[in-house]
Amino acid sequence: AILFDYILLLKSSGDLKRAQKVAGELLALCPHDPIYRLVECDLLAGAGDAKNALARYEALVRYELSTKNDMDVLGLVIGKYREYLNNHLPAGEAARRFLEQGWSFGRTQRLRNTLPKTWRVSPSPAGCGAEKKFVICCKS
Repeated sequence: AILFDYILLLKSSGDLKRAQKVAGELLALCPHDPIYRLVECDLLAGAGDAKNALARYEALVRYELSTKNDMDVLGLVIGKYREYLNNHLPAGEAARRFLEQGWSFGRTQRLRNTLPKTWRVSPSPAGCGAEKKFVICCKS
């Protein structure tokens, strides 16, 4: 836990290169911890390594969907992946990756079966950056 706190400290101070190095050391010790893997994704994204960040986010989502060990962690991972897509890709491509690539290990139907029935995937409401984002939200 000390290494993880140190990574967060480095990240918050803007020392992403060193944070990535320490994250690599932590992941060597705990390679399947989803929170540590998620921080690695965030560090890659923050450092501008879009290709590796996207690949790691998608690998993490696939792993968490396949294990379904902790639905709260799965929700966190999905949320961070969606946030990454919204901030780095055009809306159409983000939605396509989310539904097709992100869930190709489940395709859209499997996604619907995995997510709670009260969730839906849709474009952002007008006035909320609809041209740039898509959302997963609870039906009201």
